[in-house]
Amino acid sequence: LPIFPGGNRAVVRADAPTALRNVLSEQPTARPVWRGSPAATVLEGAAVAVVSGTTTEKWLAARRSALQINAEFVPVPDYRTGLQRLLDRKADVFFGERTVVLGALGTMESSARENLVILDRRFTHEPIALALPRGDDDFRLLVDRALSQLYASEEFVQLYTKWCGEFDAGTRAFFLWNTPAE
Repeated sequence: LPIFPGGNRAVVRADAPTALRNVLSEQPTARPVWRGSPAATVLEGAAVAVVSGTTTEKWLAARRSALQINAEFVPVPDYRTGLQRLLDRKADVFFGERTVVLGALGTMESSARENLVILDRRFTHEPIALALPRGDDDFRLLVDRALSQLYASEEFVQLYTKWCGEFDAGTRAFFLWNTPAE
């Protein structure tokens, strides 16, 4: 069973310009982003940090090409460095897989975490799961059953909120759809 609703998210500084946050938010403008549109203008001059060699980097390159937006890519070696680039104002936005972003944020000072915001919009949807050995169906069933019971428990929302962030309607739907009935 999936254990987390992953996917690419944008991270910005808490004081990022409203126009940039709006373009990258869950509720983007109803119009498409085309070269010359206000959204494209906001992104045109943006420095976008991304970890080199990741699927996120490939996804961003494809989106930049398809939308014909000339944002500056700032390759970084790891997630913590990307987040630090944001804090140091050497990047305007950092794109990365949410689960890894959360892990990297957890290693930073609380003052740094308070100055960064993971935006709600999921640019890709990638369910994260536990890796289990092939051929051990009894163990897989045990793990899936334990996860199903945890997801249905009263304390799951609190546990999720503590470690993964807000348990919103989309997250609730993710776990409902991915939890088999006993």
